[in-house]
Amino acid sequence: MTTSPTKNVRQMPKGGRKGGSVFPRVSLVDAISYAHKLVSKTHTAPQPQDVILSGVVGSKGGIGAVRMSALKQYGFLKGDVKTNFSADTLAKKISAAPPDEL
Repeated sequence: MTTSPTKNVRQMPKGGRKGGSVFPRVSLVDAISYAHKLVSKTHTAPQPQDVILSGVVGSKGGIGAVRMSALKQYGFLKGDVKTNFSADTLAKKISAAPPDEL
């Protein structure tokens, strides 16, 4: 009888998030300034992601994606890559509000 040695197969640990709340990583003051730019860029039609990243949040890298995510979490941005992005009604109301009401 020969017993073949069995290898201990190591399993990689499962990664990723385990749950919990994800909060916006941009302050509300900065998000309001981005909302003003967003309304001015998308007042005629929804714009593609590249226009939003470069013209509104000022970065096409990872920081730009974080800022866009924060705009979505605050409720200022709606849309996706296929349907393009536009300002939500909350962003339009904030942009039209007088400075003393902000």
